[in-house]
Parts: sequence; C-alpha cells; structure tokens
Amino acid sequence: MSTLKQNTAINSQYKHILIIPSAAYLPFECPMSGIFERDQALILKDAGFQVGIIDINFRSLRYFFNRKAWIRKGFERDKADAIPVYHFSNWNWYVRLHLIIGWRWVNRGYKVLRRYMAELGTPDIIHCHNSLYSGFLAHRIKSEFGIPYIVTEHSSSFVEGFYPKVFKSKIGKVYHYADALLAVSPNLGEFWRRCFKILQVIGNGSPM
Repeated sequence: MSTLKQNTAINSQYKHILIIPSAAYLPFECPMSGIFERDQALILKDAGFQVGIIDINFRSLRYFFNRKAWIRKGFERDKADAIPVYHFSNWNWYVRLHLIIGWRWVNRGYKVLRRYMAELGTPDIIHCHNSLYSGFLAHRIKSEFGIPYIVTEHSSSFVEGFYPKVFKSKIGKVYHYADALLAVSPNLGEFWRRCFKILQVIGNGSPM
C-alpha cells in the first residue's frame, strides 16, 4: 500500500477533493447522518479546496409510505453550504442480500460519478468513509481512472465481527490499493494496526 506525502492527503497537488460517505448524506429521515462528512467538507472548502460530495442512499422500506421519500427519489443535485452534492436515492429492496446491495451501490455510485465528472471535472483525490460501500466504489474508480483514494473507517462493527463476511476479501483489496487508511478512534485504530499493521489514526476533529 502506498502512502501520501507527509502522511496526509492535503498536499499542493490535490486541489479537487471528492468525498463519498457510505451512509446517506443528511437525509430527511436521519438529519444527523453525514454530519461528520459535512463538517469535513466545510473545513476543506474554507481552506481553499474544491470539494464535492456523492451521496448514495438506498432507503429503508420503513419509509415506503412517507411522501417525502417518494419526492426525494432518483437523481438530484444541490449546493447546500456552497458545496455541490450529487444525490441518488432509491429503495433497499434486498435487505439481507449483501452482494446485491453492494453491486447496486457501486453501480449507481459509478453512474453518479460520471455525471459529476462531466459537470465538475475529475477530482484529484477521493476520501471515502468506510470500506462498505464507498471504498468499493473508490477502488473501482482508481482502477479505471487512476484517482488516488483514502479510506476512513468509522464503524466498530468490524471489531465486533458484525459485517458481511462475504466481503472480507474485497475489503482487503480496498485497503491494499488505498493511498492512506485512517480510523476515527484510538481503539478502532489499534484493531486495524493488529490486523493490517498499516493504519494511522486520525481524530474526528481533523479535516482529512
């Protein structure tokens, strides 16, 4: 696995940063989801970087009869906080079929990325939050376009063993080709150090 200069992605050659959350970004059903990524984007924008966000949300069927959920379905873009956000939302019809969910997430994310690149240009670097599923998308993007990516892991589900084991080898590939791997807590970072011996730890208050 390669590392970025000075152990950080904030470098003079990386002017255009694309953030890809794995969880939905500020959806109406859970307004706090994506708040960390929003804070990160604002810090980077204020520092002079071009920042964009891709948001993929396969919404729970518990909101099926919610009118807002049907209004906010499909592709849409907005520029809240003066940051372009490219959204795609649909229903999560395949609740426990993890391979199908992963395929849909990456396939739709890739289509949204192509639209983003056509309108805003090619990002210099991608920061994805969690390997599932934004890391899968970032790995595909790097293999096709050569764009470097960072993975920040937030979830303790790996430590607790609560993750789809069918993705274990794919997660390993995401980490292998990542340009940096980060964790948001010392405990999570220590777990990854023991397992992979390649991870640096970064706190929630840091921009990258």
